[in-house]
This record gives sequence, C-alpha cells and structure tokens, in this order.
Amino acid sequence: MGVDVTTTMSEFPWIVRLGQIISPMPGLQWISWICGGTLISERHILTAAHCFSDSSLMNFLVNYIARIGDLDFDSNDDGAHPVEVLIKEIIIHNKYNDISHENDAAVLKTDRKVQFTSMLLPACLPLDNMKNKNLEGEEVSIAGWGDTKYQGSSPNMLLEAKTFLITQKECKTAYSKLPTAVIDNRTLCAASPGIDSCQADVFMIIIALSLSAGSSHQAVMITMQS
Repeated sequence: MGVDVTTTMSEFPWIVRLGQIISPMPGLQWISWICGGTLISERHILTAAHCFSDSSLMNFLVNYIARIGDLDFDSNDDGAHPVEVLIKEIIIHNKYNDISHENDAAVLKTDRKVQFTSMLLPACLPLDNMKNKNLEGEEVSIAGWGDTKYQGSSPNMLLEAKTFLITQKECKTAYSKLPTAVIDNRTLCAASPGIDSCQADVFMIIIALSLSAGSSHQAVMITMQS
C-alpha cells in the first residue's frame, strides 16, 4: 500500500488471510501466506482466482488454510482471537482468463462453519440497487498485509488505505500499456496519488461503505494487479 494506517479490531471483521500448507516430503511442512479474501458466509470466502494457479507447486502436496479475524500476525496480545479453518473446496469462475485476469474471482468453501462474533462477521454483498449506481468519486478502503512500498517487506499489522473510485475512461488510460487488461462495465477502478494495493494485497477485496446502511461494508470487487 501507499499511504496507510493501522486498523482496529472492529473495522474489518471479515478479512481473511489465505495460506498454502506446503509439504514437500513426509514430516516437513510450512505455511506460505499468499493472498487475502473476504468472509461472505459461515463457510464461504471470496477471493481472486489467480491465487490458485501456481504451477510451481504441482509436485508438492498443497493444502490451503484461511486465518480469519487477525490483526497483528506476530502478536498474541493484540486483542484478536483469529480462527483458522482449512479450505475444503475451491470454486474458480468458469470464465476466468489467466492471461487477461478477466473474471478473476473464486469462492472457497471451508471445512467447517465459522462461528460469528463481534470480531468475526461476514461482509455484505452488493444490493440490487447498487448494480446500476454511479459510484464515481466514492471513497473506498483497501485493507491487508501487503507491502507498504515497492519491493518492500510485508507488515505484520493489518493496514488500511483510503482511495477513490475513478471513471472507466481514466481506468482504461491507466491500463493502456497492458493490452491484456479487460476494463468493461464489470470493472471498478480506484486511484489516488501514492495509494494503491501492493503485491499480496492485489488479492484483497476493495470495500466501500454502504451508501444506505450506516457503517456496514459491501464487498464490491476484487482488485486487479497494479
């Protein structure tokens, strides 16, 4: 991320960190944290399809794990009570294109239900009345544990950056040098000077404050690679 602030426990109760449990041989395994996602039900997580297309792991036994409700990954005294669940099923959008990243979406099914608490809650999916609404200029948030600068190290704390939705024309101009990028009426783009989602956070969900329901959050898109 560019300009960012540390979040509090109650701001993103739906945020998920996804990892690969890699076992190159019996008795040896480790977790590689690769992506982020959003909890959308007791057993479902919304994330990006390209998180699960790493061909370099084909010769390893790989399982996936989700950690929900964490704040500081290196602390047990941050007030968080994270829950870890295994991923039972990966459902990738049937029209996902791994070159253009079109339809870059996946839904993960966990091996058991997540018990909701004040610190573990699902994000709302967009309401029907949001489908044709012009959101240009609306402030949105990017949250995650991604790098805070180019080729920097990932932070331990969950961070948030504020940015604004831009027009499709501006978005197409920004991506004009990437001929494989698909920018159409299914795409929302956000930009502010010095603010973006970096590396691990390209898999985080951009969320916007509901325009009609207090401070609830709606998961409106999965970010593309910047």
